[in-house]
Amino acid sequence: PILDDAVFEDTQYITAQEVQGIQGRQPKTIVCYLRNSLVDQVQAGTRCKITGIVKVLQMSNIDRRLSLYVEVLNITKDDDDINDVVISQEDIQLIKGYAESSDVYLRLAESVCPTIYGYMDIKLAIVLQMFGGTTIDIGSTYLRGSSHILLCGDPGLAKSQIIRAVANLVPRSVYTSGKSSSAAGLTAAAVKDELDGRWVLEAGALVLADGGMCIVDELDKMTDEDRSALHEAMESQTISVHKAGISAQLYTRCSLLAAANPKMGKFIPGVDLASQVNLPPALLSRFDLIFLMVDVPDTKMDSYVANFVLKIRKQGELAMENVSNNESTQEGYTTPIDESLIRKYICYARQINPILSEEVMKYLSDQYVKMRQDDDNISMTVRQLEALIRLCESSARVRLSQSIELQDADRALHLYSVAKKSISLN
Repeated sequence: PILDDAVFEDTQYITAQEVQGIQGRQPKTIVCYLRNSLVDQVQAGTRCKITGIVKVLQMSNIDRRLSLYVEVLNITKDDDDINDVVISQEDIQLIKGYAESSDVYLRLAESVCPTIYGYMDIKLAIVLQMFGGTTIDIGSTYLRGSSHILLCGDPGLAKSQIIRAVANLVPRSVYTSGKSSSAAGLTAAAVKDELDGRWVLEAGALVLADGGMCIVDELDKMTDEDRSALHEAMESQTISVHKAGISAQLYTRCSLLAAANPKMGKFIPGVDLASQVNLPPALLSRFDLIFLMVDVPDTKMDSYVANFVLKIRKQGELAMENVSNNESTQEGYTTPIDESLIRKYICYARQINPILSEEVMKYLSDQYVKMRQDDDNISMTVRQLEALIRLCESSARVRLSQSIELQDADRALHLYSVAKKSISLN
């Protein structure tokens, strides 16, 4: 070739991965080739629709293997949750019927891992987390609407089963473990591209879950690098990457549902939570709700749990309609809502942005001042007040309401008090 007459173009290779649809199946990937104006239009973890021409590339003259790639013609970013789930008019009528019922919160809570007995307050908190609050992004002001919940407790209390069940309910959910994550870990990593040897970004679990929920088991086993980056990812919902000459900011606009175990195998009553979990206090403060699950012998409750587990084992999953999650303690139990309908319910409700009324604002303000005065350790801060507001917005979304009512505020305060009481280890 004549170098003086050569025309140089901006080029970029990216790897496109299909949306994770079926749990347990590895998503397919394909290399995409971008030119000129299409270069740097997307970052790692961005959801988009790619239009292009599939072509065949021979790896080398010696190696006769052929590889497929896409010559990209157009890229359209896709940030709308509703596109992930198809909602029919019949589904909308069912959703509105559930939203208007008086026991909608109970039915949704019982639909979260119905094979696990009890934990109704924890399940209700997870339901509100799935629906989420309103994100406010005005210039330099950013207030996240995603809630973060940590389940921390003794082994064998079904923490992993509960959070695994949530992965099937929430659109755009990513399940991972703090110990078994890939090279990208929970955040992001810089790796060498196999095609041209250049350094590229590989998105981690939090980046891939942008717009959904990131579910992390064994959070206390994560690497030190992930632990330091998690502070920014949870609060500002971004990850700043400065590695191998790459400077980028990736979005992590997702809720974090995590589970952790104590250092010594079991929790010791009367000892501070931060000293028993391998998580720094600054990171613990970023969780909206922390539920401590302690294995305490209780004759009545142990009898209920044993009978429930034995019934599940004997009758199998097909008999779930006749086995109540709380049949021994609550009346009026109904069949759990179908998982596919819950996904549609969440997508439909996220289109609503509830507004605080003057009455609720005054009520929350008075409760905040009161809790600040009653708390000797001053654990109630503005961060916790914002968490209460997010829970109120989520509660209103469940009812498909445009305004936040006093019942939403009471529900948020109740969950906050339950979580605070569990941490006290009394």
